[in-house]
Amino acid sequence: MLMSYILGVHFFIGIFIPEVVGIKIISSKLHNIESDLKLNAPVMELLGDIGTKQLCMMKCEMTANCGAINYHKLNENCEMIDANNLPATGLFAPGWIHSEVVCDYTIKRDCSDLLLHGCYTSDGVYSIQPDPNLPAFEVYCDMSDGGWTVIQKRFDGTVSFYDKLWQAYKNGFGDLNGEYWLGNDNIHTLTTSGSYEIKFDLQDYYGVWFDALYESFSINAESDNYRLSIGPYMYGTTTDSINIVVGGNTGAILNGQEFSTADRDNDAVSFEHCVAWLKSGGWWHKGCSYARLNSKYSFDGDYISEQKGIPWRPITENAGKSLKATTMKVRRGGI
Repeated sequence: MLMSYILGVHFFIGIFIPEVVGIKIISSKLHNIESDLKLNAPVMELLGDIGTKQLCMMKCEMTANCGAINYHKLNENCEMIDANNLPATGLFAPGWIHSEVVCDYTIKRDCSDLLLHGCYTSDGVYSIQPDPNLPAFEVYCDMSDGGWTVIQKRFDGTVSFYDKLWQAYKNGFGDLNGEYWLGNDNIHTLTTSGSYEIKFDLQDYYGVWFDALYESFSINAESDNYRLSIGPYMYGTTTDSINIVVGGNTGAILNGQEFSTADRDNDAVSFEHCVAWLKSGGWWHKGCSYARLNSKYSFDGDYISEQKGIPWRPITENAGKSLKATTMKVRRGGI
């Protein structure tokens, strides 16, 4: 069987046939490099005088939704074909050869693996399996930003977060295509399967988006109350609100803290239950955090600390307005 390996993606010389059990199969009737066949499908991009067939295939592999190429051996033209137009029939065309991408549809450990090693380039819900010894589960993947696995998403208040109890946060709740919490058990499985960083996407009351990236993120198992390990703030369009020290007070530092809910008080404050007092929803508290992304949603946009609103101190402290939307997403470091 003739095949080329370009950047870890398999390209086969052959005729495409329909998918079987979710895996794209290549016909056993393969054509060699002198096949004089091209795919009869609309061309998404034409590249003239590209050089070799291998360069044509590499360009396809680096282009979103490209699923096949036609390559002319003499004039070195490269036609890239949208995967949505496959399978396609082959036409007799002297001088032309074609190659098609065979996607790896096996379940991957996270969204970045799906993006890098599969043919998934669109944002949406996918199955992942961080631990091969545990069942797979569904997540929302932010592919447009580089393959992030979303663990929390809020944008309109249709799902109530602040009044959910321990069991709900353990198992997860909401709609993966809407607002949701992935579930602490799944977050633990995912973030302990490798070295992960976390990015917070935050929209203020006026519709302006901010972000903040932290070097590492994981949570321990339920037996340790989903204790948080989060590394230093790295960079972003807003500043740190996770491990923040205000006026010498270290009570808002979240790293190393246990998870609390309305029915489980695991914070370090002996005289107060931060979750109940601030309507913060399930969250990590030492004192009471300046970042509480699961707090009671503010439909009118007002932020009133003990009543309603989602705070991220550098954005909301002086504005008196709650965050409108939040996303927490993780990805293996170095990608």
